[in-house]
Amino acid sequence: MMWLFLIAFVAIASILSVQFFNILIRHHPPLISTPAIVRQRIMQEISLQPHEVFYELGSGKALLLNELAKLYPDNSFVGIDYALVPYALSLLKRLTSNNAVILRRQNCLKTDIRKASYIYCYLNIHLMDALAEKFQRECTKGTIIISYIFILPNFQLFKSVKVEGYGTIYFYRIS
Repeated sequence: MMWLFLIAFVAIASILSVQFFNILIRHHPPLISTPAIVRQRIMQEISLQPHEVFYELGSGKALLLNELAKLYPDNSFVGIDYALVPYALSLLKRLTSNNAVILRRQNCLKTDIRKASYIYCYLNIHLMDALAEKFQRECTKGTIIISYIFILPNFQLFKSVKVEGYGTIYFYRIS
């Protein structure tokens, strides 16, 4: 029994060490889900048309995608997360849901986002800076970029929504 405890402890310590390294050295965002009240506000602010594609970069447990997929069954939802733990958690969640959310374990800086109608990000300032160029290069005119807390440098903001006690949601449109 002691060996089982030791193996579990080493496994958890290893996962946490990798997360710590990724956050401090590689500037990956930590696994922090978008609060439910913020997800609800995003869903109130958008209106997807049939067959539009919604991407979430750094999708974590894919909570927003799963909620949107229930509201918009005719749309496609794609979650991108590079970290193994959040990706695995989102796969487990997908097993219990009955929707067509597509989950990919990829680097969001290397994933193809050209089909996106909407892109949601709750990442960090380092990744938002890096993604700004990618958005300009790959997104089509009219693509909506939604960012929680972190601004997109050199982008024209078309709407911001303050969620009392939780921060601001920023909306950008590619022109």
